[in-house]
Amino acid sequence: MPAKRKHAKHLPVRMRMNHGAYYHVCKEVWTPLGRELGPALLRWAELEGQHLQGAKTVGDAMALYVSDALPQLAAT
Repeated sequence: MPAKRKHAKHLPVRMRMNHGAYYHVCKEVWTPLGRELGPALLRWAELEGQHLQGAKTVGDAMALYVSDALPQLAAT
């Protein structure tokens, strides 16, 4: 379990702030999002939501999960 944040607790997961700019951090790759929070959050949402392209509702997202991820999980 990763350590809890000490700074910038208002940011979502995989979003970091460094030297006044926001970044999306995934697998040690820092993608710049910009210096303003609003546009950075929009860009972060685009990056995080790429796997849910066709989902417009929670039901659609769950259907995508069941069809894509569920078969890869163990039966237990």
